[in-house]
Amino acid sequence: MKQGPKKLTVHNYRYLINKFIKDPKILKPYDWARETKIAKTLIQKYGLEFLTLHFNNFKLNSLAWFLSKEGQSLLILEKVKQKTLTFSQEKVTIEDEKIGEDIKIQSKPKSIKEFLKYGKN
Repeated sequence: MKQGPKKLTVHNYRYLINKFIKDPKILKPYDWARETKIAKTLIQKYGLEFLTLHFNNFKLNSLAWFLSKEGQSLLILEKVKQKTLTFSQEKVTIEDEKIGEDIKIQSKPKSIKEFLKYGKN
């Protein structure tokens, strides 16, 4: 079943704010509103996974730094790095012939009926 894009929720905004702000407990209500708006624009533009994976242990006074010239250049640089990194995967071929012998595994009886029917293993 194919899933659509993830919904942007308040929990994602709060997660992003708590991840990047040094001390989110001291934010006043109007600061929370501003930071939530900035978090929403950042998630819509770059995605939550990109922001959380590429910026570990990155603490700021405000998410507005990401909207500055330095912040935008850092985001663009990380986005370019992400696109240029490619991983090659070896192709595995499965042969028609078996290698080795099959092993018969005896399981323990799981009920009294199985114990009485098959005995002690």
